[in-house]
Amino acid sequence: MLEFKKVPLDVRPLFESYISQSGQKGSECAFSNLYVWRDCYNIFWCEYKNFLLLKVKRHGEAFYIQPFGGKDEDLPEVMRELIADNNGEPLSMHGIYEDTKERFERVLPGLEYEDDRDNWDYIYLREKLATLGGRKLHGQKNHFNA
Repeated sequence: MLEFKKVPLDVRPLFESYISQSGQKGSECAFSNLYVWRDCYNIFWCEYKNFLLLKVKRHGEAFYIQPFGGKDEDLPEVMRELIADNNGEPLSMHGIYEDTKERFERVLPGLEYEDDRDNWDYIYLREKLATLGGRKLHGQKNHFNA
């Protein structure tokens, strides 16, 4: 049985050791984001079979972030445990990058994937963000000026 708990500051080195192995650079892969948003998004964590598992509860719905670490041969058991933690309901997992998708397809073929454009990360050029110049950032500049 998985025992998820709140994210305290002192687990940063542990999180970073798992997440750095993945090479992922998304916002859900940064300890600072996970820590800052831990209460708003009800972010919980646990370790199981040398995997870092992250669970998010938002608006009464639970979803999981891609598992970090672990060995491929343990992934099916980890997924069974996540399904059990989700009361047998199908899993919703966010933050799946190409490397993770390839791993899942290799170890757990037949999963369904759906792009969620509303939650893709975005990048601003430092110069544009500093000046809020240009048409694309006009709305942000008006908001700031107000």
